[in-house]
Amino acid sequence: MGPLVDVGSFPLVVVRWPAGVVSDEQVEEMLRTLASFYGRKHAVLHDGLRLRGMSAAQRERIAQHTESYEREIRGWVVASAAVAPSLLVRGFMLLIQWVAPAPCPFKAFDRYDDAEAWLREALRRARLWRPTTEAVAAPQ
Repeated sequence: MGPLVDVGSFPLVVVRWPAGVVSDEQVEEMLRTLASFYGRKHAVLHDGLRLRGMSAAQRERIAQHTESYEREIRGWVVASAAVAPSLLVRGFMLLIQWVAPAPCPFKAFDRYDDAEAWLREALRRARLWRPTTEAVAAPQ
Protein backbone atom coordinates (compact mmCIF):
# COMPACT_ATOMS: atom_id res chain seq x y z
CA MET A 1 0.00 0.00 0.00
CA GLY A 2 1.17 3.53 -0.79
CA PRO A 3 1.13 6.50 1.55
CA LEU A 4 -1.99 7.14 3.61
CA VAL A 5 -2.23 10.70 2.28
CA ASP A 6 -1.93 11.14 -1.51
CA VAL A 7 -0.98 14.64 -2.69
CA GLY A 8 -0.39 13.73 -6.35
CA SER A 9 -3.40 15.82 -7.43
CA PHE A 10 -2.84 18.79 -5.11
CA PRO A 11 -4.82 20.95 -4.33
CA LEU A 12 -6.99 17.84 -4.03
CA VAL A 13 -5.58 15.86 -1.10
CA VAL A 14 -6.81 12.26 -0.85
CA VAL A 15 -6.70 10.29 2.39
CA ARG A 16 -6.74 6.61 1.37
CA TRP A 17 -7.90 4.83 4.50
CA PRO A 18 -6.52 1.27 4.73
CA ALA A 19 -8.53 -1.92 4.38
CA GLY A 20 -9.99 -3.22 7.60
CA VAL A 21 -9.70 -1.33 10.87
CA VAL A 22 -7.47 1.74 11.05
CA SER A 23 -4.68 1.89 13.65
CA ASP A 24 -4.11 4.74 16.11
CA GLU A 25 -0.76 5.39 14.41
CA GLN A 26 -2.46 5.77 11.02
CA VAL A 27 -4.96 8.25 12.46
CA GLU A 28 -2.15 10.32 13.98
CA GLU A 29 -0.12 10.18 10.73
CA MET A 30 -3.14 11.39 8.76
CA LEU A 31 -3.81 14.27 11.18
CA ARG A 32 -0.14 15.38 11.14
CA THR A 33 -0.02 15.29 7.36
CA LEU A 34 -3.26 17.21 6.92
CA ALA A 35 -2.11 19.84 9.43
CA SER A 36 1.03 20.33 7.32
CA PHE A 37 -1.17 21.71 4.52
CA TYR A 38 -2.68 24.49 6.61
CA GLY A 39 -1.26 27.58 4.95
CA ARG A 40 -2.19 26.41 1.43
CA LYS A 41 -5.73 26.28 0.04
CA HIS A 42 -6.85 22.73 -0.73
CA ALA A 43 -9.71 20.23 -0.55
CA VAL A 44 -9.66 16.87 1.25
CA LEU A 45 -11.22 13.62 0.07
CA HIS A 46 -11.38 10.81 2.63
CA ASP A 47 -11.50 7.55 0.66
CA GLY A 48 -13.01 5.06 3.09
CA LEU A 49 -14.02 2.48 0.49
CA ARG A 50 -12.01 -0.28 2.20
CA LEU A 51 -12.26 0.96 5.79
CA ARG A 52 -14.28 -1.34 8.02
CA GLY A 53 -14.10 0.38 11.35
CA MET A 54 -12.78 3.05 13.65
CA SER A 55 -12.71 3.06 17.44
CA ALA A 56 -14.58 5.58 19.56
CA ALA A 57 -11.21 6.94 20.74
CA GLN A 58 -10.10 7.45 17.12
CA ARG A 59 -13.34 9.24 16.23
CA GLU A 60 -12.89 11.42 19.30
CA ARG A 61 -9.26 12.18 18.32
CA ILE A 62 -10.35 13.30 14.84
CA ALA A 63 -13.09 15.47 16.35
CA GLN A 64 -10.54 16.94 18.79
CA HIS A 65 -8.19 17.79 15.90
CA THR A 66 -11.06 19.49 14.05
CA GLU A 67 -11.88 21.59 17.10
CA SER A 68 -8.23 22.46 17.80
CA TYR A 69 -7.54 23.50 14.20
CA GLU A 70 -10.93 25.04 13.43
CA ARG A 71 -9.49 28.39 12.36
CA GLU A 72 -6.88 26.79 10.09
CA ILE A 73 -9.40 24.42 8.52
CA ARG A 74 -11.86 27.26 7.96
CA GLY A 75 -9.14 29.36 6.31
CA TRP A 76 -7.37 26.75 4.20
CA VAL A 77 -9.69 23.82 3.45
CA VAL A 78 -12.07 24.75 0.64
CA ALA A 79 -14.24 21.65 1.19
CA SER A 80 -13.98 18.13 2.54
CA ALA A 81 -15.75 14.96 1.50
CA ALA A 82 -15.80 11.36 2.62
CA VAL A 83 -16.71 8.31 0.61
CA ALA A 84 -17.68 4.90 1.95
CA PRO A 85 -20.09 2.31 0.58
CA SER A 86 -20.94 1.13 4.09
CA LEU A 87 -23.74 2.86 5.98
CA LEU A 88 -21.85 2.01 9.18
CA VAL A 89 -18.68 3.85 8.08
CA ARG A 90 -20.70 6.82 6.78
CA GLY A 91 -22.40 6.79 10.16
CA PHE A 92 -18.99 7.11 11.85
CA MET A 93 -18.25 10.10 9.62
CA LEU A 94 -21.56 11.75 10.45
CA LEU A 95 -20.98 11.09 14.15
CA ILE A 96 -17.62 12.89 13.96
CA GLN A 97 -19.38 15.79 12.19
CA TRP A 98 -22.03 15.87 14.92
CA VAL A 99 -19.41 16.00 17.70
CA ALA A 100 -17.21 18.53 15.87
CA PRO A 101 -19.01 20.11 12.90
CA ALA A 102 -16.73 20.70 9.94
CA PRO A 103 -15.47 24.29 9.70
CA CYS A 104 -15.67 23.93 5.90
CA PRO A 105 -18.32 22.49 3.57
CA PHE A 106 -18.50 18.71 4.10
CA LYS A 107 -20.47 15.97 2.43
CA ALA A 108 -20.47 12.15 2.65
CA PHE A 109 -20.86 10.00 -0.48
CA ASP A 110 -21.23 6.33 -1.30
CA ARG A 111 -19.36 6.67 -4.63
CA TYR A 112 -15.79 7.95 -5.07
CA ASP A 113 -16.47 9.65 -8.42
CA ASP A 114 -19.33 11.68 -6.93
CA ALA A 115 -17.18 12.87 -4.02
CA GLU A 116 -14.28 13.78 -6.29
CA ALA A 117 -16.55 15.69 -8.69
CA TRP A 118 -18.10 17.64 -5.81
CA LEU A 119 -14.66 18.60 -4.46
CA ARG A 120 -13.29 19.54 -7.89
CA GLU A 121 -16.28 21.85 -8.33
CA ALA A 122 -15.52 23.44 -4.93
CA LEU A 123 -11.90 23.91 -6.05
CA ARG A 124 -13.08 25.45 -9.34
CA ARG A 125 -15.30 27.92 -7.46
CA ALA A 126 -12.28 28.86 -5.34
CA ARG A 127 -10.25 29.31 -8.57
CA LEU A 128 -7.86 26.54 -7.55
CA TRP A 129 -8.72 23.96 -10.20
CA ARG A 130 -9.06 24.13 -13.96
CA PRO A 131 -9.80 21.11 -16.11
CA THR A 132 -7.02 20.06 -18.45
CA THR A 133 -7.57 20.45 -22.18
CA GLU A 134 -7.82 16.65 -22.42
CA ALA A 135 -10.63 16.62 -19.85
CA VAL A 136 -12.48 19.40 -21.68
CA ALA A 137 -12.12 17.63 -25.06
CA ALA A 138 -12.95 14.13 -23.76
CA PRO A 139 -16.46 12.92 -24.62
CA GLN A 140 -18.68 12.25 -21.61
